[in-house]
Amino acid sequence: MKKLGVLLSLCLGVCSAQNMPVFSPALDLPVLGMSIGIGLYGSHELKQVDAPHSVKDKSSLLPWDRPFAGTYSSKADFASDVTCVSVALPLAVGGFAFYEGSASGQETLGLFVMYLEAMSLQSGVNLLVRSRRWWPRPYVYASGHESEKGEAYASFYSGHASATFSAAVFSTYAFKKLYPDSKYFWPVAVGSFSLASATGVLRVAAGKHYPTDVVVGALAGSGISLAVIGVHEWWNRRIQVVALPGYAGVAVNF
Repeated sequence: MKKLGVLLSLCLGVCSAQNMPVFSPALDLPVLGMSIGIGLYGSHELKQVDAPHSVKDKSSLLPWDRPFAGTYSSKADFASDVTCVSVALPLAVGGFAFYEGSASGQETLGLFVMYLEAMSLQSGVNLLVRSRRWWPRPYVYASGHESEKGEAYASFYSGHASATFSAAVFSTYAFKKLYPDSKYFWPVAVGSFSLASATGVLRVAAGKHYPTDVVVGALAGSGISLAVIGVHEWWNRRIQVVALPGYAGVAVNF
């Protein structure tokens, strides 16, 4: 009876541990397939968008966006592409943790697959919304910068902001999971979100997006990442593999 009590307590400890979700075919294959499918469909839809016969008047823009109509800067555009490399941060965190032993191969794979799901999904949703062609990019209103490309008239909402804020959420989440007691958590979190914010500001300065596009992009990217993480966290708590001396099995939480 005493041994049974010890076994149960150990099982409860393992089941309640907040580990990084690992790759689960039952969950990840459907979610990954759906995410990639939405991403491909969104890309297809945006490619079908043609340039309108006439550009919408500035008065059709939201009041706080109108002052940015006509903005254009090639330097800010280039800089926004540079800061967008922050989308690699979650992969860097996971890769480093695996290299120095803080993450197992299954945990690293789980993180990478989760991130691929989130990025595919946020990209697909963004492209689908942009294919509705809500309003033209700010630079279209600049003299000499009219564009015949349909995507130039699909400014809402910012894909750069969506992607970088999605990455910031994952970078912060992964670092907290893998290094829960690290003193570098706040520098990583602040740095990730600062890069994402800088990307958004630069997209506005470049004349690629309005403030509304960037704010909605940031919320969409963050929300989709949090949703993907939440589903995997729930799955991880619900089904856990228990491996103890003389005992191995699967624990299911209800």
